Amino acid sequence: MVIDEKMLQDDLYGIMLKQVKNDFSDGLFDDHLLTLWNMSSHLSFLKEKDLINVWVNYRVQQQIQKLYRTQPNLFAGFKRIIGQERIEKTLALGGFFVTFQYGHDRFIPITIANKLKGEKKFLNRIMDSATFHLERKYPKWDDIHQLNLVDELISDRLGSDLKIPQLITKKESLFFYLDGRVGYDDAFKPVHVEFLSSMTKIPTSIFRLAVKFHKPICLVLATTNDKGEAQLIAHDLMWMHDNTMEDDAQLLYHQFETLLLEKPEHWKNWDKPNDDEVKSLRKKKMDSQIDVYNRWGTRGFSFQSREMYDIASS
Repeated sequence: MVIDEKMLQDDLYGIMLKQVKNDFSDGLFDDHLLTLWNMSSHLSFLKEKDLINVWVNYRVQQQIQKLYRTQPNLFAGFKRIIGQERIEKTLALGGFFVTFQYGHDRFIPITIANKLKGEKKFLNRIMDSATFHLERKYPKWDDIHQLNLVDELISDRLGSDLKIPQLITKKESLFFYLDGRVGYDDAFKPVHVEFLSSMTKIPTSIFRLAVKFHKPICLVLATTNDKGEAQLIAHDLMWMHDNTMEDDAQLLYHQFETLLLEKPEHWKNWDKPNDDEVKSLRKKKMDSQIDVYNRWGTRGFSFQSREMYDIASS
């Protein structure tokens, strides 16, 4: 049995809207207040009403994806796959698939690996040890991955992990998240690209591997169509070089940002703001009306200024 996700989303929206109104009245927990601030600061073009609508839909999507984490069999699958030939070519070349924690991203690996049936190859999800242990909370996914030729590999130091070249030599494809925790162990100078009007450090170890072993990179993104049905988009294959890495990476992030700004509620990482931005967000003196407080009344957020305030120090 699968669920009608659009119907579920419509049902949850009314429930979550009521919850959000109560939260705004009673105060948000600090993590929610920080998430709202992060969302608002990067979506400054939205008016207050539209921002609140995105916030409600973001909370709805959290509940839907939480359901899929524990009951993956309820997902109806991708209604359409755009760029299937690019997926097949990347697999044939043992290339790299990259994505972001957006939409139905959990289902991307098994959808890709489904095309490996009949071959003695796997699609390898590369993750850090913390994420690997977190995934053990959802045992149903272990069976699904095994049935669908998806393997998992822990690699906290991608650049020096000897297991990675072995997989590449066997022409097995690798699957990475560009907004995850893997790939930041590069010994070279960090590379930054512009993303959501800020400079973002990128996981260069992923890209240096692609350059070293002459492997193509295919950006795959899970989104929805106008009817709310899940669809998967595979972008053109990219061959990176040392002297074009920054420009090529910028293109990947730009392609995702274009999708993100259309439907921002689907990005799961709004709750992970940039560390440098967090360090500088507090203001001691309030210069705007506070619209939302935390549960303890010690911090507040203003829709007008899009700033957070430390009330206790005002």
